[in-house]
Amino acid sequence: MAISSDTLILIHRIVGYPLAFVVAPLALLAFATPRIHRRWGKIYFYMMVFLYLTGSWFTLTKHPWNSWGFARNLTFNFFGFSMVLYAYRSIRLFRKPGEIKPDRLDFFLAGLLTASVIALFSVAIWKNTPMRAFTLVGIWLCLLEWRELKVGVWEKPVLFRRHLRYIIASYFYVLTVVSVVHLNDELPTNVRWMWSMFVGTAAVWFLTSRKPSPNGRTVFSRIPQGVMTRWVIICIVALSGMFGGYVAYDLVYGSTIQGQG
Repeated sequence: MAISSDTLILIHRIVGYPLAFVVAPLALLAFATPRIHRRWGKIYFYMMVFLYLTGSWFTLTKHPWNSWGFARNLTFNFFGFSMVLYAYRSIRLFRKPGEIKPDRLDFFLAGLLTASVIALFSVAIWKNTPMRAFTLVGIWLCLLEWRELKVGVWEKPVLFRRHLRYIIASYFYVLTVVSVVHLNDELPTNVRWMWSMFVGTAAVWFLTSRKPSPNGRTVFSRIPQGVMTRWVIICIVALSGMFGGYVAYDLVYGSTIQGQG
């Protein structure tokens, strides 16, 4: 028996809201407890795969293939979803013993990231401030990616930072999609598309972009990296809680749109 489009949209949302406001925050809060973090992380990964596949189906079936909106949804959603692939690869390598050297798969994934940013640029060049901003973020991620590949050997702290970088980017992609759906009446178009991008970029920078010094502290800061990580994650979860509360209110009392505007 075939599933109707409305039923699939309902299932998509039933999976999406718990992922955004329950599964992801719990996984982040458990970052210092590997066994629990791994359990929630796997749930997050498989839910993301499901949401990407169903979301892609909506794009393929509900938008004219020669439209700019189709190209935007296709490129933006793949760029955002692909973050979870890079995060998964990094944590798999992190668990391996001994010295880790990037192999062909890592170069392929770096090429995939680069190709996704080029695709995003091909859409952004025509119009749309948010897509141009996401392209700039993508270029920054590409520069970090290829710089780390050039090192030739990935130590455990590098792999952990890579995992954090991409999982945080993945999560703020999810928040962007929720914002586009639920803040249509509350915020101007550019703001509802980009506020989470700015917050997420700052979080990624604080968590992963600053190289630790030999004494375990971070450059430009006297705060140990572990303390910094804990507080950034607490802030992300607090933001998620507030946003999730508003989304719940909007679902009960407000009206929402379907798609990405």
